[in-house]
Amino acid sequence: HSRTAPSLSGATPGTSSFNLQPDRAVNVWAVTDSGQEEGCSNPSSCAGVPVINEIDYDQTGTDTMEFVEIYNPDGTGVDLTLYKLELVNGANDTVYKSVDLDSGLTTNLLDVGEFLVVGSDTLIATLDPGTPAISLGSVPVQNGTPDGVRIVLRADDTLVDGVAHEGAMV
Repeated sequence: HSRTAPSLSGATPGTSSFNLQPDRAVNVWAVTDSGQEEGCSNPSSCAGVPVINEIDYDQTGTDTMEFVEIYNPDGTGVDLTLYKLELVNGANDTVYKSVDLDSGLTTNLLDVGEFLVVGSDTLIATLDPGTPAISLGSVPVQNGTPDGVRIVLRADDTLVDGVAHEGAMV
């Protein structure tokens, strides 16, 4: 879905920007090479993109069950080879973990209405057999103030979707 984005008035063609607010959908805006401003204020209604559906970054006691759940709301399968998930320190916008969304999966396609779980090994062990899942390895999801996760295109790091928690990210 496209609409005029007055907030990008005078922006450089070929650029994009985003605004992550705590526990809210990201607003994604792009200025096309021709200078036309386009945007999608609710990525779950934008065709052709995976979205962050749920995140659990802080459990009571020791964090061992952290995860990010990614969902395909589109009417067709999503090619996961195009995307990566970034875990971000929101205080300084530093990516502390990046995961290609097709890492170790038996298919590169996230089917319509299907979920992909990126999480701790402890959590992945509890999933139903056949659930698409990718391990975060030994890097936990940070739960500082603020932090967040985002899906970006592998080719050029264009933001697709993101969630901030514990405060607005830089």
